Amino acid sequence: MEIVEAVLAMMAACIALAVLARFAGLPYAVVLILGGCVLAFIPGLPDITLNPELALAFFLPPLLQASAYRTDWQAFRRNIRPILMLALGCVAFTALLIGCSSPRCPGRRPSPSAPSWPRPMRWRPPPFCNDSTCQGASSPCWKARAW
Repeated sequence: MEIVEAVLAMMAACIALAVLARFAGLPYAVVLILGGCVLAFIPGLPDITLNPELALAFFLPPLLQASAYRTDWQAFRRNIRPILMLALGCVAFTALLIGCSSPRCPGRRPSPSAPSWPRPMRWRPPPFCNDSTCQGASSPCWKARAW
């Protein structure tokens, strides 16, 4: 029953903040984020833990729908190039950052096929090669030395 009360209290706070945003002439999302930050730092309020799927299902769709209705489509078309460059650049940068840093994460077991990064670039001769076993250009020792 506590979760129902928490969700109802958050809905009431969202409605109050939306009314405040309308009177102030600010975007709803900005006022809701700032209101959530202010509510998080008020001492004495109980800690509310929500399932992420609940927040995704109940709070995000109304925000996106309201923002979509108020979008200035002419300005959106005019700024499509910087919007796409920032969006794709952010995705590429994030993928590169995660791809390069994930092998170094503590507690992660690397897969056997994944190379260690950065690779040491030292050449080591095969263990069976020495000067007495190298028989000429057709032997594996000779090929390893030529490389």
